[in-house]
Amino acid sequence: DDGRAFAVVNSVISIINNTMIQATLQSVSKFTAENDARAGAVQRAGLRIQAVFATLVAIALFLGAPLISSLLRAPQYATYFRIAAAIPFFYGFYAVFVGTANGLRRFRDQATFDVGFSTLKTILMLGAAAVWHVAGAFAGFATAAVLILLFASRRMRQPAATSGEPLPAKQLVPYMAAIGLYALLLNL
Repeated sequence: DDGRAFAVVNSVISIINNTMIQATLQSVSKFTAENDARAGAVQRAGLRIQAVFATLVAIALFLGAPLISSLLRAPQYATYFRIAAAIPFFYGFYAVFVGTANGLRRFRDQATFDVGFSTLKTILMLGAAAVWHVAGAFAGFATAAVLILLFASRRMRQPAATSGEPLPAKQLVPYMAAIGLYALLLNL
């Protein structure tokens, strides 16, 4: 049944995605809000972290799709997990830009991203699901994530700091890990 397949895969992906978003957004926002002049350095550190973390998560979901599906006793869901693996990948990067907007107190931009993404996601998910069913719904979701990431990255890209050192990613990681653990437990 398509409804059950979507619900099961979406539940698993949502736990992962929500955890990544909360950890990334709150970490980038906190470090940005502490010193607006370092917004570019914080953003680049967040992007470096996501280049590793979001990539590893997406690869793990993509390659682990058969295992996850069999643990759920639904091996036919492997394709859906593979398509949905793109969602936390793009969302991880998107969360950096939303965190930058929040940390810089650019709440109008943040709201525009959230409303734009929700609208785009709904349209693309429903449109693609009408044609390709469950696979289309996840492809529409992933496509919306790509499009809002492109928009947010153009709108929120911060210039390099004119003075001072770049922010080492290792400064963000402990805070991000603590928020991530809390968010994971909450989402579970």
